[in-house]
Amino acid sequence: MKGAQDNGHHIETLNLYDFNIGYCRGCHICLEKGSCFQKDDFEKVFEKISSSDIIILGTPVYYGCVTSIMKNYFDRHMALGIEKIGDPGDTGNVQNMVFLKKIKFMLNIDKTIAKKKKSNPLYGKKFNLVVSLTKPFPVSHLYPYDVQLTFAVLKKFIFQIGGKIRKKILYTDSLFGFIREKRKKTMLKSYRYGKSII
Repeated sequence: MKGAQDNGHHIETLNLYDFNIGYCRGCHICLEKGSCFQKDDFEKVFEKISSSDIIILGTPVYYGCVTSIMKNYFDRHMALGIEKIGDPGDTGNVQNMVFLKKIKFMLNIDKTIAKKKKSNPLYGKKFNLVVSLTKPFPVSHLYPYDVQLTFAVLKKFIFQIGGKIRKKILYTDSLFGFIREKRKKTMLKSYRYGKSII
């Protein structure tokens, strides 16, 4: 971010822990109404991200994945990735559907994801991914499952909303600092990339 700032860009940092964002209830009301029934800070964060030219998603690896609050933030975007589907009331009544209707419902969700993408404010937005891991290199690459899953969740979210990934940066050894030279190289690489953004 420092590199982009030095290049004249306005930078704003949002920490999800500073906002009151309720958990997705899985009620599917957003699929009918187009927005979540919960009145919290989700819309505030969403508006800031929607008005940005480039978004950096940064997360440490917690228990082999993104943080729970980031995953929850992703979950709250369901209405952006899927159009209103089924008969009125169906989306809030999935559990009571007969088996074949459930299958049809799920297939319709997959079909409408691509169609819905272009109508949401995040479609085509450029994302940069930054993941930090306490494990030092090369341990981080000998057991890569945590890193792979974390990046997979980030990429899934961006795919779902129709965004584009510009850069991925992995910052290892974030806790112990065993290999200081590698840390410096990663920071310099990140700075140069930020500086190159036009």
